[in-house]
Amino acid sequence: MGLLIGLMAMVAVLILAEGMRRLSVPRSGKLLAELVYGESAPEAKQTYFQRRVLPVARPLAERFEFLEPFSEPEKVAFKLDYAGRPYDMDAQQFLGVQVYMMLVGLVGGLVYFFVAITLGLCGGAIALLAGPTAGFFLPRLWLDNKVKKRQEQINLSMPDFLDMMVVSVRAGMSFDNALRLVCVHITGPLTEELRRVIRELEVGEPRNIAFRRLVKRNTSEDLRAFIDALLQADELGTPIAKTLEVQAEELRTIRINRARERAAKASPNISLVTVFLVVPSVLCLFLSMMVMSIISGGQLTTIGP
Repeated sequence: MGLLIGLMAMVAVLILAEGMRRLSVPRSGKLLAELVYGESAPEAKQTYFQRRVLPVARPLAERFEFLEPFSEPEKVAFKLDYAGRPYDMDAQQFLGVQVYMMLVGLVGGLVYFFVAITLGLCGGAIALLAGPTAGFFLPRLWLDNKVKKRQEQINLSMPDFLDMMVVSVRAGMSFDNALRLVCVHITGPLTEELRRVIRELEVGEPRNIAFRRLVKRNTSEDLRAFIDALLQADELGTPIAKTLEVQAEELRTIRINRARERAAKASPNISLVTVFLVVPSVLCLFLSMMVMSIISGGQLTTIGP
């Protein structure tokens, strides 16, 4: 109950602050321009994170530089590459985001602390410590989730990408031209990485170095296996089309096996849900009907027709 009251108080403070900010923003000039010209000037759509958090991230990181060892900037830099550089952040900006969330958690902890003192609730001191700590490490969980989702999307896109490459190369296109053509027709994280490789090749970067950098920026085992096979075929003179076809078939088989593994792992989870949620709820329903029958009629009534 006390935790619920504290959360409600924190939400009320945040809503009040956002309302005051919106009231303080001058909108009359924009509305007048819309009435005069009939439409508003085009604006870039940005999220709250881009508009409010990122601009203050680097100054916060510089002020709280002593927290850098807790952020592990080297690991963060690698994970940002694995996640595709979300919002073009570097390790220093990410530290600033962590500090920002730590301050938000501190405000929430202070609100609950004073509410707990006023109402005589317990857990105020714990919230005062847990709020900043959770706020500081919450961006790391978000980044890990971004990395996982991006690499999974790359794994799912690999077989279709290789099928299109096989068709293009067999049609007589060179590997580089086929790569450019495929990147036009598919979208996703894999396309973003391949376009970066194309830009490196256009400026004269050797193909093996560009592909090695691609592997270094990602943790996908499927992508790593494809690049290794491609470079090996290039060194040995093996036909590229045959290599692509073999890789596509292998990756499709791997994707089917992964789907089967996930289905096998889902069965115990369904059993747990049935045992701990469905069965107790049904028993409680029948028990409540029996109790209501005893209270109303003094005897049990038969359930059903």
